[in-house]
Amino acid sequence: MPVCPKVILVTMFEPQDRAGELTLFRERMELEKVELAATGLDEVYLGQEGDILALIAGVGTANTAISIMALGLCPEVDASESVWLICGIGGADPTTATLGTPVWADWCVDGDFGFEIDAREIPENWETGILPLGAQEPYGQPKYGAEDLVRDYQVFELNGGLVQKALSLCQNVPLVEAEAKAAYLNHFPSDLPTAHAPVVTRGACMSSARYFHGKIATEWARKWTKHWTKNSGTFTICGMEDSGTLHAIDHLSKLGRANRHRALLLRTASNFTEPPPGECASQHFSDENTFPAFDAALENGYRCATAVIDDILANWPEWSAGA
Repeated sequence: MPVCPKVILVTMFEPQDRAGELTLFRERMELEKVELAATGLDEVYLGQEGDILALIAGVGTANTAISIMALGLCPEVDASESVWLICGIGGADPTTATLGTPVWADWCVDGDFGFEIDAREIPENWETGILPLGAQEPYGQPKYGAEDLVRDYQVFELNGGLVQKALSLCQNVPLVEAEAKAAYLNHFPSDLPTAHAPVVTRGACMSSARYFHGKIATEWARKWTKHWTKNSGTFTICGMEDSGTLHAIDHLSKLGRANRHRALLLRTASNFTEPPPGECASQHFSDENTFPAFDAALENGYRCATAVIDDILANWPEWSAGA
């Protein structure tokens, strides 16, 4: 008999020298490592009752897509009714969220597919050298071969009812603040969310295997998100894997081995996508500001994710019927 988890927890980043995205779940929920035949997956864990399956899917869209497909096709796992909960850290737009903010994604936009001209060679009247596939100008529509160049995995709209339910379950979850607040957040203007404590919110997630940072890059992410969501999504946070994960879940759904309407995506801000005003973007990769809220993001992500997991396990018939 295959294991039939109610929740599949997908994490990605697990560094060797410190806690990562799965660590708190593994330690506090007493998850035990298991072997799955013919999957090639090294980091898969089960809760004692088999209701929770967790894995470290790897960094980058390609790694997570491969891992999720391997898991979903494994004969030892029946994920057809599972709720998929993707949980990781991310980079927040400082105009929409502060450090430590948990963001339930209502949209996920892929930031990798596209045409690109090196920034040193773009026309003077272009604000970016990254174009949608098939377009001839920034944020333009494909001029030829639209049926071949516009893919259904360029943008994902998550189940709005499920997103709102997760958001509601987390409204009273106590959140910790990043220790970097006084030393780092005060460098941002006082009228931004950076000046306040984190609160659970919802917004669009940009998924790009290319880790981007900077004021200009963030403005591109805002407009790229608006373009692909037809102005319905607001760029709030980014991650490096989620379009790959959701693409795999969507494909498994077509095979009857998953339900794409049961996918939730939670990213918690460990850093920003642009530096404070007046500071150089390149410093982000060379000092402690790379992940100024790493531990707070892990803690707040764990708290919000487990609020939803606990409700799923306690009220499974409702979740099973409603997604």
